[in-house]
Amino acid sequence: LNPQGGFYTSFTYRNNMEILGSTSDWSSIFLDVRKYFPIKNTRSILALRSYYWSIVSGDTPYFDLPSNGSEPAIASSSRGIQSDRYRSNAMLYFEGEYRFNILRNGFLGGVVFSNITSASAYETQNFQYWHPAAGFGARVKFNKYSNINVDFDIGFSKDYWGLYLNIGEAF
Repeated sequence: LNPQGGFYTSFTYRNNMEILGSTSDWSSIFLDVRKYFPIKNTRSILALRSYYWSIVSGDTPYFDLPSNGSEPAIASSSRGIQSDRYRSNAMLYFEGEYRFNILRNGFLGGVVFSNITSASAYETQNFQYWHPAAGFGARVKFNKYSNINVDFDIGFSKDYWGLYLNIGEAF
C-alpha cells in the first residue's frame, strides 16, 4: 500500500471466450511496470509507473476496450484526466510521483505528480496524440505500523480537474 523502494511488474493475458459467456471471442494483454527510488538522506520516494494495454485478437465490445482509468490493475491511474475519456484498441501510460514528508514524524506528507497517456489510432499501434495531467496532494498517516496513508489528491489537465481520496498510495 505504500512501497518504500523496489520494483514491481505484472503481465496479464486475458482470454474472453463465448463458450464461457462472453458475447464474442477476444483477448487482451496488460503490462504494468513500477519502480520506487528512495532518495538518500531524506524520507522521500520517487515513484515511476508505466503500462501498456492492448487488444490482441477478436471483436472486443466497446466498453471492454482499453481506456484510461479502467485498467485491470490494483491502483488508480490517470489522476487529472476524466475517467474513460480516451479509449481505443491500445493504451500507453506513464506517471511520475515525488512523495515527501512534511512533518518529521511522517504523520503529514505531500506528493506532486504528473502523467501522460495516449490511446492509439483505432486498429493500429500508432500513438499520435498525448494527453498530459499533473497534480499535488496531501498524505495523512492512517497506521504508523503498517505505514498506510490516507491520500487527498487534486489532479488537472486541459478542460478537467478532479479530487481523489484513497487509502494507500495511488500506485
